[in-house]
Amino acid sequence: PAIDQERTVASLRTDEGGGDRFVTALAEAWVQGATVDWTTVVPPAPERLLDLPTYPFDHKRYWLPPAPAGGGEGIGHPFLSSVVALPGSDGVLLKGRVSLAAHPWLADHAVRDTVLLPGTAFLELVIRAGDETGCDTVDELVVETPLALPVTGAVDLAVTVDRPDATGHRPVSVHARPEGTGTWTRHATGTLTTSMNRGTDAPDPYTLAQWPPAGAQPADLDRFYERLAAAGYTYGPAFQGLRAAWSAGDTIYAEAALDSAEEVDRFGVHPALLDAALHAGRLDAGDELELPFSWTGVRLYAGGATAVRVALTRGPGGVTVQVADPDGRPVVSVDALALRPGTGTPSGPKLLGLEWVPVAEAVYDGTLPDGYTLITAAHPDEPTHITDLTDLPTLTQNRTTRTLTALQHHLTT
Repeated sequence: PAIDQERTVASLRTDEGGGDRFVTALAEAWVQGATVDWTTVVPPAPERLLDLPTYPFDHKRYWLPPAPAGGGEGIGHPFLSSVVALPGSDGVLLKGRVSLAAHPWLADHAVRDTVLLPGTAFLELVIRAGDETGCDTVDELVVETPLALPVTGAVDLAVTVDRPDATGHRPVSVHARPEGTGTWTRHATGTLTTSMNRGTDAPDPYTLAQWPPAGAQPADLDRFYERLAAAGYTYGPAFQGLRAAWSAGDTIYAEAALDSAEEVDRFGVHPALLDAALHAGRLDAGDELELPFSWTGVRLYAGGATAVRVALTRGPGGVTVQVADPDGRPVVSVDALALRPGTGTPSGPKLLGLEWVPVAEAVYDGTLPDGYTLITAAHPDEPTHITDLTDLPTLTQNRTTRTLTALQHHLTT
């Protein structure tokens, strides 16, 4: 029937014309505002019948939604949700959570097909811990065990900062565990301090103001990320931020930028941005796969950057890193970044793969080594050569069944 000359419902459809279809049409008319006398459709019942709503059903969850991974609205950090003072000491504990569901861009950082939390993310966690304890410098941070992120589920994080020692240095550690488990693994340790204790000053704000630097030669970035993938680095779009690079002596200069500015203001320096800036160091590093191992003398000067300039200088103690914004103003500096070879799949379950391994054809010449028993499962009616491949599945099943039966008989007699 027509309803207000605007809406119609169908009581007859192809292969649908029975009572169920008719009642469905009445229900559709009801929710669109038509009056339906349900007493003529529903048989009388001793219980009271409830009226159907005349409005679309409102979908509201009965159970409270789970807390967002990371900080949510807690302390304003994407990975960290709370900070509490440790009883009986001057230390603090920061807790949080990270997952590929809440932070899908992390899935773009994989090494040998295993998604890892970037080393720059460990650095970001410790920098934020320093903010909570009045420390503006990461004196040292050593990544002991890379953290593999599961495809499903989350990882709980705990960053602990202890009381300062006599020199003003505070021990710091980063632990993680799969959500819902009780086993914590320490992934990084280090010390926090202040620039006053280290006697360091901000880098010359004009060091990266002249751009590109005089005398620097442009580097070839053609198929750069394809070459990294061949070496074992599987970077998705979120981490393919290297835009340009130049070299001058022992120093590589580069530009990096984020495709998305989401959550940038909630990080000190976005892990994907700093990681992409460090990719320029692979231009002269060969094909060996390396991962960040230790950071020394790290200081954050400004947050919220979405594009940066970077200068990387290799030396005997590691790589010196200076990062500036597009106007040359300092963003973050690293006195020394040490790398280590990335061997094996770190932390987390190994991914399984199918590999066909050729085996030599077994030949029986009538003799058996000591300790061996010959078990036969041949059938005189079976062909020795297959001419019709359509018989192969049946033949394979028959031979497998007979072999299993022969083995069972041998083992039980």
